[in-house]
Amino acid sequence: MPQTKIPVTSLEFFFGIDKYNSVDVTPIVLEKFVTKFGEIFLKVSINHFGDPYEGHVKMLYCVYQGNVIKTVGENAYLYLPSEIQNNKFVNNNELEFFYGANGIVYNVTSVVLQNCLLPDGNIAMVGNYNDLFGDPIFGVEKILYWSYKGHQIGQVNENQDLFINKIIMLPSHIEI
Repeated sequence: MPQTKIPVTSLEFFFGIDKYNSVDVTPIVLEKFVTKFGEIFLKVSINHFGDPYEGHVKMLYCVYQGNVIKTVGENAYLYLPSEIQNNKFVNNNELEFFYGANGIVYNVTSVVLQNCLLPDGNIAMVGNYNDLFGDPIFGVEKILYWSYKGHQIGQVNENQDLFINKIIMLPSHIEI
């Protein structure tokens, strides 16, 4: 199957507290934040998009064909290359999750998929992860990280909340 390149300008962008409580900011992103090379680079901020849900932390949702492929938190930066290869999209149920520290790490994939998979296919976790996975090393801060086919693609510490979309875009350095 040939690889298709998707122009980043064909994505839609929504800003809000979740995929369903957000406003369409696609025209703002495409008008103000596409570089001369066709890339998108911006700081996600109410300064650019207003404050549609005052008092709540907001996210920018990057959507392709109805699926959220990337989520960026308020005050974080979004960078997208001018084209995205469609083979870089995978389902989050293809990821493996690991938890631990100092070389003592356990595969917790089944626990994540059994306890944190939402009905819409997204994964949501609220730290303290010791409650969910147990405490493999008492008194040491643990890391939860996730990988795709042996390539680590993300991590959070044991007390950080985590949200992973149903469909994710792999980093460019990972070949499938």
